[in-house]
Amino acid sequence: MNLFLVNYRHTNSEPLKSITSIPFEEAKSLADNLYKNSSCKAHRRFGSAFAQYYHDRKTAEEWLYSNFKNQGGIPKIKNPLYFTLEGFEEFSVNYNEYEISKLDLNEISEEDVSFTLGDSMALYYNGALNQVLTKSALLAKLTSDTNKEHYPFIEAQLWNDKYFTK
Repeated sequence: MNLFLVNYRHTNSEPLKSITSIPFEEAKSLADNLYKNSSCKAHRRFGSAFAQYYHDRKTAEEWLYSNFKNQGGIPKIKNPLYFTLEGFEEFSVNYNEYEISKLDLNEISEEDVSFTLGDSMALYYNGALNQVLTKSALLAKLTSDTNKEHYPFIEAQLWNDKYFTK
């Protein structure tokens, strides 16, 4: 099965970086700049509520990290890079101008990637704590699950940045 992980980003954003991987003050400065100088809908969340967003994202990432490690994952970075499985076109409407990065799932080690059925932060905070899935568990689910409409997209969390270093 040939599946791809797809990352959407505004053309002015640095590719394949996580805002939670930098200290809060630096992240806040970057977020303020993105909010002021971009019409990107995704950057609209970076207004006065950024501190809460940053805290909430960090908390959800701790949950992802812990669950992934408990299932045998070996994360190389603390803050994952977010993708969708096979893309999710609705994300592209967040950006007036956007770029995508794609990674072939076959080339990604089981120990480097986890998945949630939908947005991980939303799942964490609305109490719908569905399982964080490993690559093999996700592939088994995709093979056996005939009712995929229960989740709008599959989020992938990449825990190693070696797949796109130059």
